[in-house]
Amino acid sequence: MIRGKVTRRAACLAAALALTFGLVGCAGNATDGNLVPVTGNVTLDGKPLAGASVTFAVVGGTPGLGGVGITDEAGNFEIADFRAGKGLAPGEYKVLVSKIVMADGSPIPAGTVSIAELSTRDLVPRRYSDPNATVLKQTVREGGAPVTLELTSR
Repeated sequence: MIRGKVTRRAACLAAALALTFGLVGCAGNATDGNLVPVTGNVTLDGKPLAGASVTFAVVGGTPGLGGVGITDEAGNFEIADFRAGKGLAPGEYKVLVSKIVMADGSPIPAGTVSIAELSTRDLVPRRYSDPNATVLKQTVREGGAPVTLELTSR
């Protein structure tokens, strides 16, 4: 039963992200080469969250497609624009944080091409990982400043 729920949730998350970035793509991807470095740190319950994906999804009239980064062992990340390289265009973003693991909490096996057939779960609560429910928002400004994402499991 867990497998079915998680697989459906993963499929819905993937579809929502694809729709979000697909619709944004229709609005254009011009950034005029004006990318601002976006770096930061993610913690979950006060501990660095290693191996998590951090996605910045554009909101409103923000140009570009958004971007993604993966946290290192210390929870640090650097966002890369989906088409233009490191950094993001200045503007408003929804932020999604996700770390998919096996149902027992162990890492996804190395070499796994698709998690669709695996029994998995997200270590990060839905309020941070779901594109329709995330409470995380970020304004990227010229000059930039490190982003601190302090997540809680409760």
